Amino acid sequence: MTRYRDGLAIPDCVFEAAAWKYQVEITCSCGHLARHDPHGLWHFCEKKRWSDNFQDLYLRFYCLRCMVSRKQKVRPRKIDGTKEPATIRLPWPSELEWKRAISRFR
Repeated sequence: MTRYRDGLAIPDCVFEAAAWKYQVEITCSCGHLARHDPHGLWHFCEKKRWSDNFQDLYLRFYCLRCMVSRKQKVRPRKIDGTKEPATIRLPWPSELEWKRAISRFR
Protein backbone atom coordinates (compact mmCIF):
# COMPACT_ATOMS: atom_id res chain seq x y z
CA MET A 1 0.00 0.00 0.00
CA THR A 2 1.41 3.35 -0.99
CA ARG A 3 2.10 5.95 1.67
CA TYR A 4 1.78 9.69 1.06
CA ARG A 5 3.64 12.64 2.56
CA ASP A 6 2.71 16.19 1.55
CA GLY A 7 0.68 14.81 -1.35
CA LEU A 8 3.62 12.85 -2.83
CA ALA A 9 3.79 9.06 -2.98
CA ILE A 10 6.49 7.55 -0.74
CA PRO A 11 7.90 4.20 -1.94
CA ASP A 12 7.53 1.03 0.15
CA CYS A 13 9.88 -1.10 -1.95
CA VAL A 14 13.00 -0.70 -4.05
CA PHE A 15 11.15 -1.08 -7.35
CA GLU A 16 8.73 1.75 -6.49
CA ALA A 17 11.73 3.91 -5.57
CA ALA A 18 13.27 3.24 -8.99
CA ALA A 19 10.04 3.83 -10.88
CA TRP A 20 9.34 7.10 -9.03
CA LYS A 21 12.97 8.33 -9.22
CA TYR A 22 13.80 8.12 -5.50
CA GLN A 23 17.09 6.89 -4.03
CA VAL A 24 17.05 4.25 -1.27
CA GLU A 25 18.46 5.69 1.96
CA ILE A 26 19.62 3.23 4.64
CA THR A 27 20.44 4.63 8.09
CA CYS A 28 21.94 2.52 10.88
CA SER A 29 21.26 3.09 14.57
CA CYS A 30 24.59 4.89 15.12
CA GLY A 31 23.80 7.42 12.39
CA HIS A 32 25.85 6.10 9.46
CA LEU A 33 24.09 6.65 6.15
CA ALA A 34 24.19 5.04 2.69
CA ARG A 35 22.14 6.02 -0.36
CA HIS A 36 21.73 3.31 -3.00
CA ASP A 37 20.80 3.78 -6.63
CA PRO A 38 17.43 1.94 -6.75
CA HIS A 39 17.82 0.40 -10.22
CA GLY A 40 20.99 -1.45 -9.32
CA LEU A 41 19.68 -2.42 -5.88
CA TRP A 42 16.46 -3.76 -7.40
CA HIS A 43 18.47 -5.78 -9.94
CA PHE A 44 20.67 -7.14 -7.12
CA CYS A 45 17.57 -8.21 -5.14
CA GLU A 46 16.10 -9.88 -8.24
CA LYS A 47 19.30 -11.85 -8.89
CA LYS A 48 19.41 -13.02 -5.26
CA ARG A 49 15.65 -13.73 -5.30
CA TRP A 50 15.15 -11.44 -2.32
CA SER A 51 12.00 -9.48 -1.64
CA ASP A 52 12.60 -5.81 -2.45
CA ASN A 53 10.17 -4.60 0.22
CA PHE A 54 11.85 -2.20 2.66
CA GLN A 55 10.53 -4.18 5.66
CA ASP A 56 12.13 -7.39 4.37
CA LEU A 57 15.46 -5.71 3.63
CA TYR A 58 16.00 -4.86 7.31
CA LEU A 59 17.15 -8.45 7.80
CA ARG A 60 19.49 -8.37 4.79
CA PHE A 61 21.48 -5.19 5.43
CA TYR A 62 23.93 -4.22 8.15
CA CYS A 63 26.33 -1.31 8.66
CA LEU A 64 29.79 -2.11 7.31
CA ARG A 65 31.44 0.69 9.33
CA CYS A 66 29.99 -0.69 12.57
CA MET A 67 31.00 -4.22 11.54
CA VAL A 68 34.63 -3.11 11.21
CA SER A 69 34.76 -1.02 14.39
CA ARG A 70 32.46 -2.98 16.75
CA LYS A 71 32.88 -6.46 15.27
CA GLN A 72 29.11 -6.97 15.26
CA LYS A 73 26.32 -6.54 12.74
CA VAL A 74 24.20 -3.46 13.33
CA ARG A 75 20.90 -3.59 11.45
CA PRO A 76 19.38 -0.48 9.86
CA ARG A 77 17.21 1.81 11.92
CA LYS A 78 15.46 3.20 8.85
CA ILE A 79 15.14 2.40 5.15
CA ASP A 80 13.34 5.06 3.16
CA GLY A 81 13.17 6.81 -0.20
CA THR A 82 14.89 10.16 -0.71
CA LYS A 83 15.63 12.59 -3.52
CA GLU A 84 19.27 13.10 -2.43
CA PRO A 85 21.94 11.79 -4.87
CA ALA A 86 23.08 8.17 -4.51
CA THR A 87 26.44 7.31 -2.95
CA ILE A 88 26.43 3.60 -3.85
CA ARG A 89 25.84 2.40 -7.40
CA LEU A 90 25.41 -1.24 -8.40
CA PRO A 91 25.20 -2.54 -12.00
CA TRP A 92 21.86 -1.75 -13.65
CA PRO A 93 19.57 -4.37 -15.21
CA SER A 94 19.47 -4.69 -18.97
CA GLU A 95 17.06 -2.38 -20.74
CA LEU A 96 14.86 -5.31 -21.78
CA GLU A 97 14.62 -6.63 -18.21
CA TRP A 98 13.78 -3.16 -16.85
CA LYS A 99 11.07 -2.57 -19.47
CA ARG A 100 9.49 -5.94 -18.68
CA ALA A 101 9.43 -5.05 -14.98
CA ILE A 102 7.88 -1.63 -15.70
CA SER A 103 5.16 -3.22 -17.82
CA ARG A 104 4.33 -5.61 -14.94
CA PHE A 105 4.21 -2.64 -12.56
CA ARG A 106 1.59 -0.78 -14.58
